[in-house]
Amino acid sequence: MRRFRLIWSAGLLALAAGLAHAPAAAQIRSGSDRALPVRSALVDGWEEAPGQRLLGFAVSLAPGWKTYWRAPGELGIPPGFDWSDSDNVADVEVLWPVPRVFRSGESRYAGYAGRALLPLRVRARDPARPMHLRLTASFGVCEDICIPAEARLDAVLPPGAPRGADAEAIAAALARLPVPAREAGLRAIECRLSPAGPDAFELEAVLHFDGPPEAVEMAAIEAPVPDLWIAAPEIQRGPGLVRLRARLDYLGTGPLALDRDSLRFTLIGPGRAIEQRGCRLPG
Repeated sequence: MRRFRLIWSAGLLALAAGLAHAPAAAQIRSGSDRALPVRSALVDGWEEAPGQRLLGFAVSLAPGWKTYWRAPGELGIPPGFDWSDSDNVADVEVLWPVPRVFRSGESRYAGYAGRALLPLRVRARDPARPMHLRLTASFGVCEDICIPAEARLDAVLPPGAPRGADAEAIAAALARLPVPAREAGLRAIECRLSPAGPDAFELEAVLHFDGPPEAVEMAAIEAPVPDLWIAAPEIQRGPGLVRLRARLDYLGTGPLALDRDSLRFTLIGPGRAIEQRGCRLPG
């Protein structure tokens, strides 16, 4: 039987005008080589600061088709982004607008229908030089069944490029990001971790609000830990609180270091979501 040690502590628990040239056309691929009713593109926004520009990764889906949020639930395929072949790109931050909650039988999953636009904050290593972003995006699309897809996109971003034609759409996506939980009345959050088997734990989080909590259709708990699977949490609402319970399965071989301050809790409601990073131990 495999054993591991848990550490749980405060410290541990087609682009628009303004680009140098248009990107290559999206190449959408699936594991079955089936033609998919989906198109993807990089769209241009604006320069936030020298060496930092906002773009968007846009996915347009045919009616009845959906794609997934970053933590879609038990049924979905989380998207993946690889920009390791880029030139003069220090990092790319993917920003996630509030998803819709879909139902399939008794299960729920979070995603997008129609047109999904994820803002990308791209930062240069050298602000005086152009950035060449080469992006490989892996994501799932589904109608009755779910199919993995891949898009390869690239763009050259010169310093000081003017505002792009899709800036308003990107700004609208930014306006739909989850709000900090304290803006929704969160006053405290508590976490407890208990064994649930030789390779598993149960995490219970209680979020205390100043008044009645907002409606919650689905919740997600995320941790930046490789080989750690966190199931979609069970949700209980009570007077002034929301209680989440989720099973954690560790699939790694070494010690599990779980930083409770790095945990991200998201409560998704109709058209709005709230987000909290970190929790404290009760008492």
